[in-house]
Amino acid sequence: MRHDRDMGELLTRDLLLAQGWTHSGIRRAIRRNTLRMLWRTIYTDEPPGPPWVEYERMVRAAATVGGWGVLSHQSAAVLWGLPLQRPDYSRVHTTIDERHKGGLVSGRRHVHPRSLPAEDVVTLDGLAVTSLARTAVDLALAGTYEQALAVFDGARLVPRFPSAGDRPTVPLDDLVRVIDGLGRRTGRETMLRALADSVECSESVGESWSRADDRVEAARAAPAADPGRGWADLLPGLPVGTTGRRVRRGR
Repeated sequence: MRHDRDMGELLTRDLLLAQGWTHSGIRRAIRRNTLRMLWRTIYTDEPPGPPWVEYERMVRAAATVGGWGVLSHQSAAVLWGLPLQRPDYSRVHTTIDERHKGGLVSGRRHVHPRSLPAEDVVTLDGLAVTSLARTAVDLALAGTYEQALAVFDGARLVPRFPSAGDRPTVPLDDLVRVIDGLGRRTGRETMLRALADSVECSESVGESWSRADDRVEAARAAPAADPGRGWADLLPGLPVGTTGRRVRRGR
């Protein structure tokens, strides 16, 4: 899968020096705004773009420098072209296996320590990123119900008119496998509720948001839920929508 927008070439400091630039010349170009530093030692001569374009440039620049695990969460999502609701473009997110190192949150980086099996890591455009299923689950765990529903709708989307450049469709079984592998996590109940309400035919974040708003309003008006039955009880056999309708499954 490739994006149809042009990120422009990422220029490393070593490349610029090999082309005859000097360190002082690079600094002067930055002051004159003919070069912009995206990440330490990584530059671009492209003009600033919209926030999501600038964020993808920063993510790719950080990944070029490397270290601190694989791209994940919204940083992986922007490479997959996964729709996000109210995204935070302030930090590059990576995940590192919790068995080896701890996490980190700094001004421009957020490192998440958690289980990272080999099947949850893929190569996308030459960069190590979490799989589309793992990316969706990570984001759903970290977000609100509305954000989780939008990301699951996006991951499960089956395009009405498929084309070669479409994002892959994530089978429900892949999402359930990732969820099961991560075990008990903060945000799990909200995530499972969103997965149960997700569909394969929502073609925009706005459509997901509208449906989420309807669900929230209905929940407020509904009688209190049975405290003896949680969303975790729906695994396996989640009652998940496929064509916009809830599918009832026997228990």
